[in-house]
Amino acid sequence: MKAILLRRPGGPEALEYVEVPTPVPGEGKVLVKADTIGVSMPEVLVRRGTYAWMPALPAIPGIELSGTVVAHGPNTAEPALGQPVFVSARDLPARAGCYAEYIAVPARAAHPLPPGCSLEAAACLSNYQVAYHVLHTAARGVEAKRVLVHTAAGGVGSAAVQLALIAGLEVIGVAGSEKKTRAILGLSAQHAIDYRSEDVVARVRELTGGRGADLILDPIGGKSFGRNFDMLAPLGMVVS
Repeated sequence: MKAILLRRPGGPEALEYVEVPTPVPGEGKVLVKADTIGVSMPEVLVRRGTYAWMPALPAIPGIELSGTVVAHGPNTAEPALGQPVFVSARDLPARAGCYAEYIAVPARAAHPLPPGCSLEAAACLSNYQVAYHVLHTAARGVEAKRVLVHTAAGGVGSAAVQLALIAGLEVIGVAGSEKKTRAILGLSAQHAIDYRSEDVVARVRELTGGRGADLILDPIGGKSFGRNFDMLAPLGMVVS
């Protein structure tokens, strides 16, 4: 089968397109034929060698894919042959292996998809899982009516925008270019701020009549955590 191999960290050129043996599913495992493979920031971090859950190299990178079950290992019957599934390497011993035509995974790690579900859309499922968590669980019961989403044009950010709108929240999206702010507005967010050309704090105050946001979703932690948040969300909560 064809796969992408990473022998050592580096730029995009470090990814090698290679031929490797098709895996054979062992007991309790299934073989999944890939339809769509997700590509997101964690894959970039793996390629650079900076991911917090770095797989041992050399490795086939890739953290998520959608596909179809095509073979069973011994004593395995489910999911059924032909069943569309979503696979996340977060369920596997190493967060890798999805940049390939086929992957053998424990049956429990091949999550069945409902009839009619788009395999292409399903490959982005983990973004929505994270976004749903930070909106509805990590906020620990904050009653939010207005949410500020940083990196709102990215994978998790755009998912958060959509899920917040479904929940009936007013959304202020923040990104780093006019093209990205147009994309945020294209998702139906009520407001979009270009942090490279606008003062985010001033714009949030203007848009909210000085009240700020009830909930802020920000991917930046560490020393930057809390910077300006007292001005952006004086009555709310920050989820980083």
